[in-house]
Amino acid sequence: MLAYVQRIFQERSGHAANKERKNLAAAWNYGVRYLEGFPTVNPFMAIEKFPETAHVRYVPSEQDFWKVVAVAHGQDKVLLLAFLYTGARRSELYRLQWADIDFDRQCLRLTTKKRQHGSLEADWLPMTDALVEALTAHRQVRSSEWVFTQTAGRHQDKPYIENRGFPQKLCLQAGVKPFGCHAIRHLTGSILGNNNTPTVQIQQMLRHRRLATTERYIRTLQPLRPYLKALEGCVPTERSNNGSHSNEKG
Repeated sequence: MLAYVQRIFQERSGHAANKERKNLAAAWNYGVRYLEGFPTVNPFMAIEKFPETAHVRYVPSEQDFWKVVAVAHGQDKVLLLAFLYTGARRSELYRLQWADIDFDRQCLRLTTKKRQHGSLEADWLPMTDALVEALTAHRQVRSSEWVFTQTAGRHQDKPYIENRGFPQKLCLQAGVKPFGCHAIRHLTGSILGNNNTPTVQIQQMLRHRRLATTERYIRTLQPLRPYLKALEGCVPTERSNNGSHSNEKG
């Protein structure tokens, strides 16, 4: 078992090896739980995690995001706005039905399985005026019970299972570096963070179970900037001949 996971580490990456280790450990635990007489000691848990190289997810700038919105039309444009204004996961928006939208109260209900035991749970979120306007117009041209559906082919008017090339193809049209749907979720958190939104409120918006997860989404160093002035006061303006700092003037 160790040799198998080590081979993945050598041929692919530490991340791939750790993911395989995690999946195999979960499968073993399933056997312990449901198969009588299955060995209770999980050998995969004895394998230490492999070193990983952290890959920073690319998050577009606000300017690039709005360039993509500018070239989008119809459902694609509404979908982009929904991602930004809700911070939703892709699967959550693809599950969205018109019954989940309360236009009178200006809120919508997102369901997620990203919780303990994989149970489907629902959360209500307020909608911005811009999103209400976009969804209201979108509702006039939709006949399906689903808000976002496939627009062509034999699965027309059926909810998305996948939506390959979105929004990357629009990014290429707009002439910006391609980004994915989940990057927009990070952008939502970043914008809120840059505008001094309390982290707890951002956590509520993104519906994270742990505050530490939300903190990884907030890509802002602006609150630190004023404090850097203290460092500037430590920079010497003159240097004596013997290499020591001098504060003497004249």
